[in-house]
Amino acid sequence: MQDFVFGQLTKSEDFFRAATFLQQAEITGDVSFRGFGPTEYLYAHSIELLMKSALGQVGIEQSEIEKFQHNIKNLYDAAKKEPRLLPLIHAAERKTKDNWRKLLRASRDKWKSSLEGQGILSDECQKDFDVVSNSDIGEGLPKFADAVYYLSARHTSKGSKFRYFSSPE
Repeated sequence: MQDFVFGQLTKSEDFFRAATFLQQAEITGDVSFRGFGPTEYLYAHSIELLMKSALGQVGIEQSEIEKFQHNIKNLYDAAKKEPRLLPLIHAAERKTKDNWRKLLRASRDKWKSSLEGQGILSDECQKDFDVVSNSDIGEGLPKFADAVYYLSARHTSKGSKFRYFSSPE
């Protein structure tokens, strides 16, 4: 069981790092996609693997964990019911929110720099162009559970028209 737990955790970290790298590349313009699908998929899979590893760590059998399949919402809800996992859940929430803040601030700073290059220098004028403060960014972050449920809905077989392909009817 320890191999399962460690394997899931290691892969979760790799998927999270890949998603963060990809998201940063999107912000800097080094890569462009037609939507958020690739990045969302990597984050969703990272959360799925993290929850599976956590449930295994507290003694839930691999066969029981596998029954969750790719349902991140149910995995997350099961992990939240386990008191020993609450510190992990809270740490994941903090890490994710810190990442969101960092990425949103980088995006804002890039936009602000673009405005300054056009001669729009005052904070008051920049506000009219949606340059927001750090506190506005922090207050606007979604709840972690809401983001998990959103990703879960998109990550399941019925979550997106393009998630799984089927033959034309």
